[in-house]
Amino acid sequence: MAADVKILRGNIIHTPAFGELETLAGGYLVLEDGVIQGIFPVLPERYAACPVENWGDRLIMPAFADMHLHAPQYPMLGMGMDLPLLDWLNAYAFPTEARFADTGYAREIYRRLARELIENGTTRVCMFSSLHTDATLILMEELEKAAAAGYELSQKTLKDKDFLAKKSMWIFGGDGWAYDIGFGGLDHVLASGEDVNVFVFDTEVYSNTGGQASKASNIGQVAQFAAAGKTQPKKSLAEIAMQYGYVYVAQVAMGANPNQTIKAITEAEAYHGPSLIIGYAPCEMHSIKGGMTNCQSEMKKAVECGYWNLFRFNPALKAEGKNPFTLDSKAPAGGYQEFLMNEARYSSLTRAFPERAKELFAENEEAAKARYEHLTRLVELYK
Repeated sequence: MAADVKILRGNIIHTPAFGELETLAGGYLVLEDGVIQGIFPVLPERYAACPVENWGDRLIMPAFADMHLHAPQYPMLGMGMDLPLLDWLNAYAFPTEARFADTGYAREIYRRLARELIENGTTRVCMFSSLHTDATLILMEELEKAAAAGYELSQKTLKDKDFLAKKSMWIFGGDGWAYDIGFGGLDHVLASGEDVNVFVFDTEVYSNTGGQASKASNIGQVAQFAAAGKTQPKKSLAEIAMQYGYVYVAQVAMGANPNQTIKAITEAEAYHGPSLIIGYAPCEMHSIKGGMTNCQSEMKKAVECGYWNLFRFNPALKAEGKNPFTLDSKAPAGGYQEFLMNEARYSSLTRAFPERAKELFAENEEAAKARYEHLTRLVELYK
């Protein structure tokens, strides 16, 4: 079958390589079956017989992809941050989002947002809504309307949207949200019994707001508000969720066991109910020796020494008369203190408070041993 060829002519702006920007006046953009074949100053002979859409002096450029947009905060566009994060959220963000309980207000704001996205050349967006279901449905409607009006291809895609693959509903967030400021909402979602999947990237610290300690932070860890090392153990978010009995729960670390990570994601997606996957996620705040290029190997070390445990709790297996709890981690292989010393979030404490560091790090390791023993008992408990 002959390829479907589309040729656009105009002033083309593109990036032939990372860090490079090229402008081609009166150039040709050639697509075959929707895939760009090349950008040419002169149309190649093999396309001479193909029709050309001539856009004259207009610009032809790559569309934008917005990977983080809070739709209900659109009315706050341009607002600065004049308060600490939690105060700022309480003073501005939460009251603004509460207004979306009014569907009329939601319709007006989301219509303007959708139109502005199209006008600015945004074709893909990872968007967060509020807890108001009706307002969120209105947001989807307005996005579809704007897309159909703004992009020719969108009209055909939306017409056949019922034939698209099964929608996979995932909520992504960090430990500061899941363990702390958003825990109430997360708990509400998991308790609902709805078929929704949640993936928590556990960095054990507020990574994107300045490195404050969270309930995910561990004993002896140095962070904002824990400059002398955190004294309380890490919150067991996984076990809180497991207590419901009908929530799929898993702890994963891709660098330690990629197969177990994929298996957990697959099982969570297949499970008809709420699911929670908590992934160990080294970040810059950990200050790993050698930098973030070693983050995958650091995950492996964390699991091998017993700092992080891999397991899965699948309620669907219980319905089949099988043990729903699977402990994927092997017994700790040693090297726990060496693991801690490989990250400045721990090792820095030995320079500031050496005696306190020794005491807290010992508590940290003992807590890890007790945690693994507890998990082995859960295997027997759920039989």
